[in-house]
Amino acid sequence: MTRPPELRIVEKVTRKQGETFADWWINASDSSGALTEACSEVHLMTWPEGQPVADHQNP
Repeated sequence: MTRPPELRIVEKVTRKQGETFADWWINASDSSGALTEACSEVHLMTWPEGQPVADHQNP
């Protein structure tokens, strides 16, 4: 059995690292709608009654 690579995490994440990651993640997932779906799935964002999520992905 192959052992998975060890996960290494920095002790502190700088604001710049967080912003860079968030910008990249948003741009990479924008076309697929994955970010919107993930936030909706865990109830981080809710949409007005009767309006599908797709209406809000590309304002």
